[in-house]
Amino acid sequence: MEAKMIGFAADPEHHRPHPVAREYDWLALWHNTGDRVAVCEAAAERYPGGRVLWAGYDTYAEYISRGKCALNWLRGDIVNMRVFEVAATGTPLITTRHEDMDYYRFVEGQHYLGFTGLDEMLDKIGYVLAHPGEAEAMARRAMEFVLAKHTYYNRALEVIG
Repeated sequence: MEAKMIGFAADPEHHRPHPVAREYDWLALWHNTGDRVAVCEAAAERYPGGRVLWAGYDTYAEYISRGKCALNWLRGDIVNMRVFEVAATGTPLITTRHEDMDYYRFVEGQHYLGFTGLDEMLDKIGYVLAHPGEAEAMARRAMEFVLAKHTYYNRALEVIG
């Protein structure tokens, strides 16, 4: 029997852009624990216009939409659902590089900005702030890609063949 990983995805009715101002230089919407605490402290020191937030189901996509970029610091050896959710909101994504991104056919620089450590992540925030038009174009490409290939409807079609 052949097995295939059916991964995370986005729900376009929930993970969508919201018509709000991009008021924060960066956002981290995650459980701020472990090494993520030091990551956020370093980001806040260099770019004090960012925020660490927590949002429930109803406000999650709206909060992501408020960021000029959203951070994703992977804690495990797998791409998490934040990759798909952020992309679906049309917000520029800065995420840990991982081979799963290739599996899902994301292209670094076209759909997201990748990093392997804290200093590189901070530099990517600076890039987004210095090149907002390019960052927004990348986010639009990512949103179109996720909505075409990585929704839960797409995953259901993969299961039923």
